[in-house]
Amino acid sequence: MVSLLGENVSLQHNLVAQDITTSGMYRKSWVRIDSLYLYKSDRTNDFANTKAEYDVSCLLDCSNVKHVRYELVEFEGLACCRCKCISDDDVSLVDAEYIKQWCAHMKKDFLSFVRATCLSDFAKMVVVDYVFANTDRHINNWGFLVSNDSNEIIGMAPLFDHNQALLAIELGNSIDDLVYEPTGKSMLESAMDYFPFSEIEFCTLPVRYEKRLHRLQRSSANLSTLSAF
Repeated sequence: MVSLLGENVSLQHNLVAQDITTSGMYRKSWVRIDSLYLYKSDRTNDFANTKAEYDVSCLLDCSNVKHVRYELVEFEGLACCRCKCISDDDVSLVDAEYIKQWCAHMKKDFLSFVRATCLSDFAKMVVVDYVFANTDRHINNWGFLVSNDSNEIIGMAPLFDHNQALLAIELGNSIDDLVYEPTGKSMLESAMDYFPFSEIEFCTLPVRYEKRLHRLQRSSANLSTLSAF
């Protein structure tokens, strides 16, 4: 629990233990209860990042976007969000970084491979990240599900890691011109490009986010084919 609580809870284990083999800058740890859960928290006074993770999960619950579901919990007096492990005996989660390396080895263009493999799900991710101002979709914050038997890609993994979303909107900051790592273009241009292929739907959406989605609907009307990429 060192990575979550920030202190040693036992001296009976190796210095590097299985419960701290997680990546990223935020507090996190795997905890086994009835199932295996990833617990995450942050160090802000009001747990703004933790709440953002949960809020985006709730917003996506009202959509057709595949996503990891987070819930707010308290652990050892610490406000956390948690989600169930999405890997099992049959399926593994593989970060986009490793698929990109494989594409380089096979002399394939990574982005072209992603579009050919899972265009709609990738497009949904691009649109969602713009609508909810997620500025942290780096190469290890999205990935693919891979069959453990065949080692073949099943599809994109459910979206996860939204703890830096929403905050820019709350602060009134524009993210339009920020570079969106998965595409290499600005966040607005990326969202406009991919909106026509996202087939994204929300049954309900707060007004501030609905306006951002409608902006994409209007702006992407001039983009008609994938050749725009």
